[in-house]
Amino acid sequence: MLERYYSHGKLLISGEYFVLQGAKSLAVPTKLGQSLEFESNDSGKLRWQSFDYHGNLWFETELRLPDFEVIHVKNKIHLPFLLTLLKISGQLNSTFVERISGRVQNHVEFHLDWGLGSSSTLIHNIAQWAHIDSFCLGKKSTSGSLYDLAVAQFNSPIIYQIIGHQRISEIIEFNPPFLSFLFLIHLNRKQKTNSEIQKFNQIKVDKKDLNKISEITENIKECRDFKIFNELLHQHECLLSKILQTETIQSRLFSDFKGVIKSLGAWNGDFILASGATDTIEYFKRKGYTTILKFSDLIR
Repeated sequence: MLERYYSHGKLLISGEYFVLQGAKSLAVPTKLGQSLEFESNDSGKLRWQSFDYHGNLWFETELRLPDFEVIHVKNKIHLPFLLTLLKISGQLNSTFVERISGRVQNHVEFHLDWGLGSSSTLIHNIAQWAHIDSFCLGKKSTSGSLYDLAVAQFNSPIIYQIIGHQRISEIIEFNPPFLSFLFLIHLNRKQKTNSEIQKFNQIKVDKKDLNKISEITENIKECRDFKIFNELLHQHECLLSKILQTETIQSRLFSDFKGVIKSLGAWNGDFILASGATDTIEYFKRKGYTTILKFSDLIR
């Protein structure tokens, strides 16, 4: 019997960093995601294969059950995280290990350096496979706000907020009339989210700044005016620049861009959101960037 699980990737449009300390954030699912297919057998082993978006095998391991003894591994740098997820899943559901003798094929639909959630979609897929709560698995295996698991779970744009130990997800529509003027550009580098989170956690953000980000997030959700939308993006960037004591990406690299640029996720890596005229694609091509996507082509 073949079991198949699928999770969409994600992008955080507002509230990056601030969401860790209670601000509202706006997150959206992407059209691209990750699948997990499991076919059982009676070998007493779990063979795991991961394929990239070109269909190339980039990670493989064979584990002897029930102790997850490593028989074989290719690209072993990724093994510890997988073992952590499998072992925690076994702790959360005692029947899980008993029924996973077989083969897993894992397929990622996006470039692994894009920061669209290769880890979070894997966590959500394994949680579905193990019949456990994905937030429990995520909390025990990663740091961060876990907004990406909420996006994978609801498969919809959401407003996400952490209040104490409670995670609140409000399903929304995000389809402003100016979508054709929004673009996503990859900066040709992958930012290490966990290290950025650790740095930010050392900063105590003033309550009024958290409230301001929540206000900006709510206004972005409701905004139908392109000029006001750009001003909201600019306010968000300036406030985070002040708190991080880091120059905005637009000031540093794209000061001549006739529009507004906002970082997405951890600053200085992964995607940026460019809000500008129809010649935006040509502008970034001239700058040497090759991964330039229309917002509407990537976001569900």
